[in-house]
Amino acid sequence: MKRISIFALILMFVIGPCLAVLSAERPERVTGIGAGFFAGMSGISGELLFHVPKARFNTNDLYFRLGIALTDSVNLTPGQSWRRFTPLYMDGIYYFTDDAYFGAGLNVPLKVSDDETGTAGGQLFLGSDLKIDPLGKIYGEVGYSTLNMLGSKSFAGLYLTFGWRSDFDLIGAMTGK
Repeated sequence: MKRISIFALILMFVIGPCLAVLSAERPERVTGIGAGFFAGMSGISGELLFHVPKARFNTNDLYFRLGIALTDSVNLTPGQSWRRFTPLYMDGIYYFTDDAYFGAGLNVPLKVSDDETGTAGGQLFLGSDLKIDPLGKIYGEVGYSTLNMLGSKSFAGLYLTFGWRSDFDLIGAMTGK
């Protein structure tokens, strides 16, 4: 895990700013849905990405992602006891090229099956998206994530998601702005 962290920091702080000059125009808000594996468990997710203003960190390539997922460990049993999680996740995403990005964040299980209590976990991933006009973008992410329960073994493993994103401003459409 230390090697992955060191590699991620090198990408983010050395290579990323060098490529920021070549960055594309980024939408302010992005809506997305996805499916895949979250901490090794199969799941589905919905997300909103918010563009961090350029003046804040002197980069046009930074997003804050807020999402919710529904995961099920049925694909892991009988190796681990069966659980369902509903994690809320918050990630920072940095585009180091026009279509490739690095992300990391925290997740907090809002609901765990069998009235268990969840605690904070996290994820670390690399991703890429491909524009498909006029439908938006398809994306893929691969990395490592954990979902934790209080006082028992956590679920950790593969983070692999494929999905669709749209630059359609869902919040603006709902508020009329």
